[in-house]
Amino acid sequence: MTDEPLWSIGDLSAFLGVPVQTIYRWRTVGYGPPAIKIGRHLKWIPRVVREWLERHRDDWEDLPPTG
Repeated sequence: MTDEPLWSIGDLSAFLGVPVQTIYRWRTVGYGPPAIKIGRHLKWIPRVVREWLERHRDDWEDLPPTG
């Protein structure tokens, strides 16, 4: 892990450009970058999110609906 702060769901939402509800929906279907649960809070490691994004770049056309 690096010194880079963990991302909140709001940070992840802003980085990916999708609504927070979309991220929650993705989690229910097993999609999206892996999260760490700290107590009741979900957190993401920025490096892991970027790696996930690179692996799934071609999937963007097939994403679950955002609305």
